[in-house]
Amino acid sequence: MKKHIKILVFSLMIVMMSVLMNAGHLYAANNALSFNGAGQYVTVPYNSNLDMTANFTLEAWIYKNSSFPQNYWPGIIRKGNYYIVGAGLPGGSDKLRFGFYGDTEYVIDTQYDILNNQWVHFAGTYDGSILTTYINGVVDKTLTIAGGKTVGTDILNLHIGESSTYCFNGMIDEVRIWNVARLQSDIQANMYRTLAGTELNLVAYYNFDQTSGTSLPDLAGGDNNGTLTNMTGTTEWTAATWNYGYPYVTTGTASSITATTASVALTLVDPGIPATPAPTSGICYGTSAAPTSCVAGNSLTGLTSGTLYYARAYATNTSGTTYGSDITFTTLYAPVITGQNALSTNEDTALTINLGNLTVTDADSSYPTGFSLTVNSGTKTQIITADSGTWDDTADGGTTTITYTYQWQLADDASGKNLVSISGATDTSYTLTSADVQKYIRVQVTAKDDGVGTPASQSATAYSPYQKISITAPVIAQGTDISVSMDEDSTPLAWSTPTITATTAPGITLTWTLSTPAGHGTATVSGTGASPTITYAPAANYNGADSFTAQVSDGFGGTASIAVNVTINPINDPPVNTTAPGITGKMATGQILTANPGIWNDTIDTSVSGASTISYAYQWQLADDASGTNLADIAGATDSSYTLTTADVQKYFSVKVTATDTGVGLPDTQSATMTARLLGIQGRVYAADGTPIAGVWGNAWSETLSIGSGAYTDDTGYYIIYGLKAVSDADAADNGYTVDAVSPGGISQTYPSKAATGGSGIDFNLKAGFSVSGNVKDMNLNPVSGAKVYAASQAYPVQKTGTAFTDSQGNYTISGLEPASDYIVSVSASEYALQYYNKTSDMSKAAPVNLMLSDIQGIDFVLDKGLVIRGFVRANNNSPLPAGITVNAQSASLPKFGDAKTDAQGKYEIIGLDQNITDFIISVRQTGYVPAYYASSGTVLIREQADKVAPAAYSQAPERNIVLTTGFKISGLITFNGQGLSGITIETISPTTGERATVISASGDTLSLPKGSYDVIFRSTDYEDLHKTVVIADKDIPLNVSLIAKPL
Repeated sequence: MKKHIKILVFSLMIVMMSVLMNAGHLYAANNALSFNGAGQYVTVPYNSNLDMTANFTLEAWIYKNSSFPQNYWPGIIRKGNYYIVGAGLPGGSDKLRFGFYGDTEYVIDTQYDILNNQWVHFAGTYDGSILTTYINGVVDKTLTIAGGKTVGTDILNLHIGESSTYCFNGMIDEVRIWNVARLQSDIQANMYRTLAGTELNLVAYYNFDQTSGTSLPDLAGGDNNGTLTNMTGTTEWTAATWNYGYPYVTTGTASSITATTASVALTLVDPGIPATPAPTSGICYGTSAAPTSCVAGNSLTGLTSGTLYYARAYATNTSGTTYGSDITFTTLYAPVITGQNALSTNEDTALTINLGNLTVTDADSSYPTGFSLTVNSGTKTQIITADSGTWDDTADGGTTTITYTYQWQLADDASGKNLVSISGATDTSYTLTSADVQKYIRVQVTAKDDGVGTPASQSATAYSPYQKISITAPVIAQGTDISVSMDEDSTPLAWSTPTITATTAPGITLTWTLSTPAGHGTATVSGTGASPTITYAPAANYNGADSFTAQVSDGFGGTASIAVNVTINPINDPPVNTTAPGITGKMATGQILTANPGIWNDTIDTSVSGASTISYAYQWQLADDASGTNLADIAGATDSSYTLTTADVQKYFSVKVTATDTGVGLPDTQSATMTARLLGIQGRVYAADGTPIAGVWGNAWSETLSIGSGAYTDDTGYYIIYGLKAVSDADAADNGYTVDAVSPGGISQTYPSKAATGGSGIDFNLKAGFSVSGNVKDMNLNPVSGAKVYAASQAYPVQKTGTAFTDSQGNYTISGLEPASDYIVSVSASEYALQYYNKTSDMSKAAPVNLMLSDIQGIDFVLDKGLVIRGFVRANNNSPLPAGITVNAQSASLPKFGDAKTDAQGKYEIIGLDQNITDFIISVRQTGYVPAYYASSGTVLIREQADKVAPAAYSQAPERNIVLTTGFKISGLITFNGQGLSGITIETISPTTGERATVISASGDTLSLPKGSYDVIFRSTDYEDLHKTVVIADKDIPLNVSLIAKPL
C-alpha cells in the first residue's frame, strides 16, 4: 500500500480509436524476424526522439546462426552513434559489442560468449558514466567512463540487423529502445514477456509478431515504424521460441552443509503476466549435472555423506519451468563402524554402543570398543606410523584377545574427496612418495576379537584424522641474486649463462621459469632439474644496467627465486641521419652549389654519457644520368661547396657526406655516409590570397616504389624534396609520387596528379577549409529564406559536417568543410518536403559533392511540398479554435503517417507524403472536443466510418475539412479507506465494439466524449481492479469509487 496519499479528482474521457485496441495488454511471444546475413535488415527513418544523449538502454532477444568472422561487425541495433553489434575480433568471436560515439568511441565487448543456435536475451545500458552489459538478465561487464560523456548526435536512420553494410545472420525479437538506463531488476522483470508499448521512457518497441508483410510497426506510439529491406515479407517471419512468460530464477550458494542435509539459496523474479498465478520455486539436486529431482523450498534432506552433489534452482508457472545455473557441494563425511551380522540378533536383545557420534549395534558377541588413535604425521620419503589406539572388550567380560589390521588411505581434501585405499599399504607404517604430496592421508584400523558366544569373532573399524602431506620448498645455492657482464648489442662480449643450482627433496622434479621480465631486453628461463637454461639479449643499442628474475618450482606450491643483474658495457655507435643531405644552388656555369649535411645525431651514445661531437667530410661527384651511370669523384672537390665549370654541363651532381662522431666506448670514433643527389620534386606553397607560406611540410610518397621523403618551405614558400628514386614523366601515372602539403595548423591538401622526379611547379594554394554554396527557391522560383542547408561526408558523417541557413534571397554558403569527395547536401524548410541534391527525396539517390581541391558553387535547390493532404479544421458552434491543433494522417494498412499543425484560420497542410500510400485516415484530437475523422459525407466520430484518401500534388489536392464537436466527461474521486489515491490508471472501453477508447492516467488529461455506454476500469499494482458501467445521455457523469487493496 502506498504511504504517501494524495487526493485526485480524475477526469475520464473516452476516445473510440481502433488503433489503440491492444494498449495496456500483454500478449505471448509469437514470431521473430529472420535475417540471412546477406543484405537483409530493417530501416527506421530518422526521428529526433531516437537521438540519445547521456542515458539509454538497448534490448533484444537474439538467435545467431554462426560465429562472427574477424573484422565483421554485424548490426543488431544501430542508430549512427550508438549500437549493439557482433564483435568481429581477431580470429573471429562469439561476443557482442555495445557502446557509443561521443568525443571518441566508448565500447564494451562482452566477457562471455553468445552461443550459436539458441535464444539469448541481451541488454546494454548507459547512465551517463557507466556502460553495463547484461546476458539473460545477469550483469556481464561494466565500463566506467571518467568524467562522463554524452552520445554524439546524427541524422542517420535506425537499422535493425545491419551496421555499415555488415548484416546479421540469425533471428531477432523484442527490440526495445529506452531513453533511460534501466535497472537490472527492470530488465529481469520484463525480459520474459512482451510490453504494452505505453511504458514510461520507452521510445521505440518492436515485437515482430506479424506473419507477413514488409512493414514493422513501432508499438511505442508509432513514431518510428520500420520497413523490411531486401526481404520478401513472407519467409522471413518465423516462430519465436524463447521462453515467453517464464519466471526468472538464479541459483545462490550452498550453506548449512552436514553429512545428510544442506540449504541452497535462490532468487526468483516473477514476470508478472496478468491473470497468471505466482510461480512456485525450489531446488533440484542429484549426483550428476543438470539434476531434475526437485523439492519445494531450499532445504535438502536425506543426502548421502561424503558425496558430491549438483544443485540448481527452478521456478515454474503456467508458461513453463526455468532453471538457474548448476552449483556443486560435498556433504560431510560420516565415519561408519561395520561388523559381521550388524543388524541381526541371536540370543539376547540387540545392544547399541554409542561411540561419539557413531552408533554400532551388537547382536550377541560384543564389539571391541573405546578406541583412540594417535594422529599420524610425517613428510615425503619419511616413514609414518599408526598407533592402533586403545580398545576394550568389556562387553564380553574382558577375556578375549584383540588383533589389529591396517589400511592406509589417500584423499584430495580433508572431507575425503576421491578417497582411495593405497594398494599394499597394510602395515603399521607407510613410506611417503612424491605421488602423495599435497594429498590427505589417514589410516583405517580394524580391531578383531575372539569373543564369547557366537559368532566366534567380531570386528570394528575406526579411522585416524586426515593429515596433509607437504614438502620443504626448494633452495637456490647462489642465494637471492647473481651478477653478469656483457657488451652492448652482444658484441664483442656476448651473454654467458651464470651457474645457478637448486636442491629439493629426492624424487621431486624442479621446473624453471621467468617470473619477472627484463626491463631493457629479452630474457628467457626454462628447463627442468637442478639448473636452468637462460638466454638474454639487451635491446638494440642499449647499455647500462638491467635485471630479470628466475624462479624454480617443485610443482607442489614450493618456489624459490633469484635476481639476475646484468651490466651492459657501452660500445661506440655510428651517427644516425634523420634528415638526408641536400644540395642548393642554380645549375649554371660559374654558380656555386652548396651541400647541406642534413641532420645527424648520436643519441645512441649521448643518451648514456651526453658527450659526443660530430664532424662532416664532403666529396662531390659527377654522373652521366640521374641513375648514377659512370659515377665518379671530382678530384679535390672536398669542401662543403663547389663552383660549376663548363666541363660539368649536362652532368648530374651528387655529394657524399660522411659524419664522424667521438662516441662513447670502443672504438674511439665511428662514421656513416649519406649521398644527396640533385634529383627531386619542387614547387611553392601559397595562402588563399597568394601570400607565400613558410614552414609548410611538403611530402612525396610512391606507393609502388615504397619510398618517400619531404621538406619544409622557406620564407618564399619554396620547397624541394630530395632522396627520391628516379621516376620519368612517362612513368609517373604508375609509379609517380603523391605530393601533399601540410600547414603548421594541420590544413592538408593533395596535389591532383602524381609527380615525376625532377618535376617543378608542384604548387599549392592552401585554404582553412572548403565551402559549398548555392540558392534555394520554391516552386514559383521565389527565394526561400531561413531554410536549413546541411552537408555531411558519407565516410565521416560525424566529423565532417556543416550547416547554414538561407538569407532573404535564398542564398547560402557552408564554410570550413574539411576535404572530402562525398558530401551529401540536403535542405529542410517548414512547409516544404526534405530534398537532397540533386532533386531527390531519397538520400541513397543523392549526388555527392567533391570538396577535395576547391570550393563548389551552384548547388541549387527548387523546393516543393511533395504530395499533400490539406484542408481546414473548424468548430460546429462557430467558436474560435486555437492555432496549433494537430491533424494526423495515418495509413490504414502500413506504418506510414504524417501530421501538421493548423494556423490561425484553421488551415493545415500535411506535406511530403508517400505517393504509394492511398489509404490515409485523417483524424483530429483536441482537448474539449470529441475525436473526429474525415469523411466526404461529413465529419464522423468512429474510425471505421472514415474515408481512406490518397495524397496529391499541391495544386490538385482537394480540401479535406473536419468539424469538431464538443462532448461530455466522466469525473470523480478515487479513494481507499476514505483517503484519496494518486497514480491510478483508468481505462474506458466501448462494450458495443469492444474497442479500447482511451487510457487516461492521473495526469489530469481531459477529452470530450460522445453519447454512449462505456466500461470504466480502474487499475493499480497495489489495488484490485474495479469495473464500472457508465451511460452518457446528455450531461457530464460524476463517478466516485473506492478501491480494495490486493492481498499480500
